[in-house]
Amino acid sequence: MDAQAITNFRHTFDGDIFEPSDSGYDEARYVFESNGNPSLVAQPKTPHAIAQAISYARQHNLELSIKSGGHSGSGFSTNDDGLVIDMKYFNQIEILNLEAGIVRIGSGARWGDVATTLGEHNLAITSGDTSTVGVGGLTLGGGIGWMVRKHGLTIDQLLEAEIVTADGQILTTNADQNPDLFWALRGGGGNFGVVTRFTFQAQPNEGIIVTTILYDHAKMWSILPAVHQAMLAAPKDLTGTLVVPPVSPDGQPILMLVLAYAGTGMTAAQAAVSPLISISGHISHDTKAMQYADILDEKPRPSDDVEIVATNVMVKDGSPEFYQTLEKFCASVKNPMLIVRYLGGAFGEVAEDATAFSYRDSSAVIVVGLMLDASRADLQIEKQRIAENWSTLEPFTNGVYINFMNTGDGKAIGLYKDDTYRRLADIKQRYDPENTFRRNYNIDPSTKPAA
Repeated sequence: MDAQAITNFRHTFDGDIFEPSDSGYDEARYVFESNGNPSLVAQPKTPHAIAQAISYARQHNLELSIKSGGHSGSGFSTNDDGLVIDMKYFNQIEILNLEAGIVRIGSGARWGDVATTLGEHNLAITSGDTSTVGVGGLTLGGGIGWMVRKHGLTIDQLLEAEIVTADGQILTTNADQNPDLFWALRGGGGNFGVVTRFTFQAQPNEGIIVTTILYDHAKMWSILPAVHQAMLAAPKDLTGTLVVPPVSPDGQPILMLVLAYAGTGMTAAQAAVSPLISISGHISHDTKAMQYADILDEKPRPSDDVEIVATNVMVKDGSPEFYQTLEKFCASVKNPMLIVRYLGGAFGEVAEDATAFSYRDSSAVIVVGLMLDASRADLQIEKQRIAENWSTLEPFTNGVYINFMNTGDGKAIGLYKDDTYRRLADIKQRYDPENTFRRNYNIDPSTKPAA
């Protein structure tokens, strides 16, 4: 890369720039699952500096990645030999109108900090399950959080966003200004530009009540469909995630359901979880009140010698036939992690075409994670075998949730309903015709499903 060009870039850039030889480069390039080796990491402090970084990448034909929190399981928030725009300075959390619950949050803020700050004002935004996940990436993909059945997705609480587009424009998007782009940002991922900040409608929240239920692992394949049916009938104040971790060599297998009741009424919370406690195979349960921020945990960084394969499907009703097929898949792989995140409630009350997030009639997202030896000679063959076995679930499923994926070819076609994708591709053509923002599940403006 032209040393003089980099020097000129540094002198005019409002922010920090790191090359591989610079002190601080390793910290700047850090992402959660595996670090890339970008030629430059730019940390802008203003929207105009973001526009400058985008222009520099385009002028020098550099692959461009955007990092808010760096938790992209697919590695999109970094690259090799390209430029990473790190949004760390866009981390403001502002209460614009306390009485109305209107807040403005920078895309580089972390959800744990957001939950803590809003909690001090008895407010909350449903937002994932990990404290260090960035606001930008999670929001643009949809945002399935611990109150998704009560308040919908994170994008369902979005009122406005500011975005820097590929040609350097700084645009406000909302229901009245650039409404097509506002629609696309709510579920279309990072395909359309660099979002600097979001304005949300936060919800009143004085706390949540969390119940953790342990079930008999040996009855797993009768318990899973029973829990699914119980969650279909549960009040929408109750959101749940069922987790079956990989079985450790020296530990007992675990089947755990975590339920978050959005409110502080203990009697109502206990009534809501009672049908789930009554399921055959129940071993024990524990219930406690906590602040919303306290349920957001921090997951350990994966070992470098492990390659994680994570895939998911959104299902409509969790039929017995689906769970029988899922059981066969899990038997075909070694020591899987299984996660079921239940939807419905407010999630399903949003019109199908109101946002770019498809499949509002889904009742759950089923995630399977596998930890493979990264050094095995047949790694690619094994991943292909897993993908082929996973395809047996397709007849029972709606689609996928892009925030939970790290598989596939990086193309978004096939991940959205055809009509949704065609609309996204048209908007992409208007705002990013050269596909500058392609480090994502990419909406290629030149490729559309047949009408």
